[in-house]
Amino acid sequence: MSIRAGQIDDIPGLRAVFNDSIRQTCQRDYTSEQIEAWLHKGLSNPQRWEKLMAEQQVFVLESDAKIILGFASFHPDGLIDMFYLHPVCQG
Repeated sequence: MSIRAGQIDDIPGLRAVFNDSIRQTCQRDYTSEQIEAWLHKGLSNPQRWEKLMAEQQVFVLESDAKIILGFASFHPDGLIDMFYLHPVCQG
């Protein structure tokens, strides 16, 4: 595994990790309605992801096979915006 800077071409993989992490990890703490609202807000606007890549520092966790397993994004002031890890990597 390696950590690298995110690139615009990573957006589909980031969105997949975002979706899988929320769907599979958060079901024990949130209702299905809350999860669907969270996913809708996060996935329904592709421009949001492009803006994320343009305005924040994004780091990607990638497997040796070049599969995105997680990511984190930081505002310029260092505030964490997103931090998601695919469920297969969670302990």
